[in-house]
Amino acid sequence: MDYGATVISKEGELLVQSETCKPENFDSVWDEYVNALLASGGQKIIDEQREVYQEGAYRGFYPMAEK
Repeated sequence: MDYGATVISKEGELLVQSETCKPENFDSVWDEYVNALLASGGQKIIDEQREVYQEGAYRGFYPMAEK
């Protein structure tokens, strides 16, 4: 399943809500939307990317990688 569009949508909600909420509500709003983002496929994407990276099947230059 392609979670990308859903995660991008949730990411947008996270940014809007965390910027427009009252300062005293920031932490709870942030936690709520991060958890929603992870539950909507974000964690799956993180896990898949981590696995590919650890297998060495990635492209590009990573500045912190040992040479």
